[in-house]
Formats: sequence, C-alpha cells, structure tokens
Amino acid sequence: QLMKEIPALDDVLDRGMAAGIFGTKGRSRIRHLDQQGIKAVVQQQFDIARRVLAKGLVPILEPEVDIHASDKEACERLLLDLLLEGLRQLAHEDWVVFKLTLPTQPDLYLPLMQHPCTLRVLALSGGYAREEACKLLAQNTGMIASFSRAFTEGLRDEQSEEDFSKT
Repeated sequence: QLMKEIPALDDVLDRGMAAGIFGTKGRSRIRHLDQQGIKAVVQQQFDIARRVLAKGLVPILEPEVDIHASDKEACERLLLDLLLEGLRQLAHEDWVVFKLTLPTQPDLYLPLMQHPCTLRVLALSGGYAREEACKLLAQNTGMIASFSRAFTEGLRDEQSEEDFSKT
C-alpha cells in the first residue's frame, strides 16, 4: 500500500525546517509478498527521502510489514534487499532512519544498521502486544523501540493515577 501523494510536500518541509524539526516519516504498508508492489513501496520511500534530504531534514522510512502476513518472513527478506539497494544509491553524506516491523528472523536488519547512511533502525510494534514486542526486540541487536501502540496497551482515559502508574 503506497503512501498518498503529498502535493504541498516541499512547503511542509520548508515549514518544518524553519521550525527546527529534525526529520519526518512516511509510512506505507506491505500486506503480502508481491515483488513489484514491495519494489514500488521502497522506490516511493526513497523518492520522498531524497526530497526530505534536499531540504536538510532526516527522512524516516517506514515500510511496515503486516505482522499477520502469511509470508511475512519472505516479505522482510525482499524488503531488506531493496532497502540496501536504495541505500547504495544515496550520497555518502546522506543519513536516513528506518522504522521497521520487528523481523521474524532475529537480527535480519543488521546489514541496514551497518550501512554508513543509516542513522538508526527503529522497531515498530506493528500490532504485537507489548510483552511480545519487547521479547522480539530483545532478539534484535541494535534496534531501538518505537512502540506507540504496544506502550499504550492497557491505558484508558478513565484510569485513576494509581491504575495508570501500574500499567
């Protein structure tokens, strides 16, 4: 699932730069193994990343693989190959951040982390429960948690301060 077009992207990036913003992310979804579809997702991610880089900001590429995809591991392996190919096309002084679904194979994304154009690789929980997401994160050297969904698990507006603190 490609990102929707952002007609005023350059204006938004200019405003972000003026406001001292560090970077911006673009999220797309991969629901099943479709080589052409995944290639299109990665191409779009890097096309937007180059526009973000041109404005002096750091792009956060977020091609999320659906955790329920029956061929999730195959999607992740193809995604890795395509992301590495995209990194090879960047200038050496360009830095990007990746925000990726926790992989089926531990440490799958180490090659991304070792690339000189990669600033960080963040792990998104992608719908995993917090306990499972933390367990998977522990199996992935160097990945940093970015678990908005998993870390809000169990939180509700009507909770008391005490219940909030326990969660």
